[in-house]
Amino acid sequence: MYKRILVPIDGSETSGFAMQEAIKLAADQHADLRFIHVMEETYLPYTEGYIDIAVLRDAVRQQGHRILGKATTLAAQAGLKCEQALLEAHGERASRIIVDDAKQWSADVIVMGTHGRRGLDHMIFGSLAEGVVRFSPLPVLLVRGGEAPQ
Repeated sequence: MYKRILVPIDGSETSGFAMQEAIKLAADQHADLRFIHVMEETYLPYTEGYIDIAVLRDAVRQQGHRILGKATTLAAQAGLKCEQALLEAHGERASRIIVDDAKQWSADVIVMGTHGRRGLDHMIFGSLAEGVVRFSPLPVLLVRGGEAPQ
């Protein structure tokens, strides 16, 4: 039985499916939810002209807060209380940030989406979900993208 469910979200459709599954699981198990969004470093190719990195970082932070706000609203509509946190990677792997937060919060399970990339896409983009599964000492429920859970 899960009492504390951690849900990393990034605003993608796949992340939305995982969020829906986590809300359903939390309702069934009378569990606490914690939504997190990890802000990773933004690297820009060299461009001529001026780019205000502080403005860009603020925009990314605001987007993270919007994503977390939507999750909190959906949980509240399901009658659930939840926590939320916007975490900054500061050069660390997002998978480590997620696992560390899960351990610190004493989560029983991590519920997250996976894009199911294979081949060249997987080699180029890697898999955040794979990293979380590799580093996590607790169960990880992966929800595949492409169609909404039943």
